[in-house]
Amino acid sequence: MQVLLVRHAIAFDRDLKRWPDDADRPLSARGLERGRRAARGLKALAPRPQAVLTSPAMRTRQTADLLRESAGWPAATVCTALAPGSAVEETLSVLRRSRATCIALVGHEPDLGELMSACLGAGHDAFALRKMGAALVEFRGAPRPAAGRLAWLLAPRQLRAAA
Repeated sequence: MQVLLVRHAIAFDRDLKRWPDDADRPLSARGLERGRRAARGLKALAPRPQAVLTSPAMRTRQTADLLRESAGWPAATVCTALAPGSAVEETLSVLRRSRATCIALVGHEPDLGELMSACLGAGHDAFALRKMGAALVEFRGAPRPAAGRLAWLLAPRQLRAAA
């Protein structure tokens, strides 16, 4: 299985008056523009996933929409296992139940970095993705801790340059 990890694009700063629930905070205009370019780079560099799972947060759902529109990825399915603060094992369990051979996860930091670290058998905080950064982790068989291999890890600037 191939697992694409994508951190959401640049969102507005936290503002409890505008968004009392941080899950409602959307992407900024800059995030939308840069996200589109990075998504085009992912189209050029990454395998096309058969399925896309996203956190319930607005900014991740919007990022998944950018990937659908600009990279031709499938429409995303909301997955509560990708909500901020969810346990790595919960996400791995979702991946193990999937029939897809290539699946994309659109989520948050530090959660995606912790998931990547666990999959690669690295330290707890060994990896972190910048906003709209992406990584490809490959598994022989079912995804489980320390069984993955990092195929690549790309910064958003590299993705935008590939567009």
